[in-house]
Amino acid sequence: MATFSTQEVFTARKIALQKRNKIIQDFVDSALITLSLVAIILDPLFGKYSAAIFLIFGLALLATDIKKSIHDLLSNWFILLFPIFCLASISWSIFPQDTFRHAIQLILTFVIAILIALRIKPSLLFNVLLSTYIITLIICLVFGRNLPDRPWQGIFASKNQFADMISILMILSLSAMMFKHNNRIYNVIAFFVFLLCFPLFIKSQSAGAFMALLPTIGFGVYIMLIQGVNIQARWLITIFTAVLSALIGVIIVMNFDYIQNAVLTFLGKDPTLTGRTELWDYGIGLIKEKPVLGLGFQAFWVKGNPPAEYFWQKFLIGSRTGFHFHNMYISNAVEIGILGVLYQSFLLYTGFFISLKNAITKPDRITLFFAVILFFYIIRSMVEVPLFIQFSMSSIISIIAITYAFKPSIKAAMSGYRYYANNRVKSA
Repeated sequence: MATFSTQEVFTARKIALQKRNKIIQDFVDSALITLSLVAIILDPLFGKYSAAIFLIFGLALLATDIKKSIHDLLSNWFILLFPIFCLASISWSIFPQDTFRHAIQLILTFVIAILIALRIKPSLLFNVLLSTYIITLIICLVFGRNLPDRPWQGIFASKNQFADMISILMILSLSAMMFKHNNRIYNVIAFFVFLLCFPLFIKSQSAGAFMALLPTIGFGVYIMLIQGVNIQARWLITIFTAVLSALIGVIIVMNFDYIQNAVLTFLGKDPTLTGRTELWDYGIGLIKEKPVLGLGFQAFWVKGNPPAEYFWQKFLIGSRTGFHFHNMYISNAVEIGILGVLYQSFLLYTGFFISLKNAITKPDRITLFFAVILFFYIIRSMVEVPLFIQFSMSSIISIIAITYAFKPSIKAAMSGYRYYANNRVKSA
């Protein structure tokens, strides 16, 4: 009969205890992450409490493993540098109190999003997002304000928010149906959801989302089509396609007004009422006045600021909130200057290219989703301001994707590994 020394028994019990504690820790982390994301995705249901719920569960995630949280945040200091720069803009902001409040909120959003990225397996995160957005879609169809003669907006406050939700769900379902799942019903549901979303997306009549989503879907399909050749051929095809896309992009920019008017006409909107050209001209004028640092983070669209009041009144924005320059680079350059925009663009575009590399070399539904969602926001940034906004699902998803892209130990992160105080890495 085998006998075990006291040391061997102690070691076995210690390992068993570590495994049990890790299972509990992972379950708690997953629950907190799910609840925090649900609060933001279902913002119309939670209303003014949505951000508070997100913060409560997000900060609880930080507190469950403080050492790991500190490690993860310090490892991603260069991502946090952007919201810290926004906070620093209080020193030159024309509305420092507003800048301070919004910058603190943005820092918390970045912190929680980074922790979400590194505390849950990407496959589980993907399923949480997909299922939550499907539930949101069902709620919109059953309880939403969907009139036949007006743009659909579901349970959301505006058609643009409804279009954002539909866009993300279409990208999720596209990524899900492109790869065979162990359960074929999973792919069937994803395909059905994708088909259902398209007419609903058209009914939202969101020009900005429309002009971004169509090329995004084409981009996702393209990544899948090139999987049939070897990696070297994939890169050659991708480089050729990128050059061709750049040429097409130049043509689109040169004929943007015509294309925009055609899209607006297709959606049943009056092209003369967009006001984008006037907003762009005014924004460029502000950038010329303070090109390097800008006016301060979120310091232009402030109640009491005469130019902002003028545009709110002109474009009938009764709430005097939720308006922007309809171009991310102009809008953010006005607030955080060219310096801030360059760093933001570095994070976004480098994150995208690394995600694209992962999608080409290690294709699966997660790498495809991260590459396609960042591509979507890059395209949309030309006519909207999708990033970076505190407590915004678009910003949270983008930060998560960028964090995965930049993570040195990406394989460990995607396997759900956890860091311990003794710096040993143990598998999930």
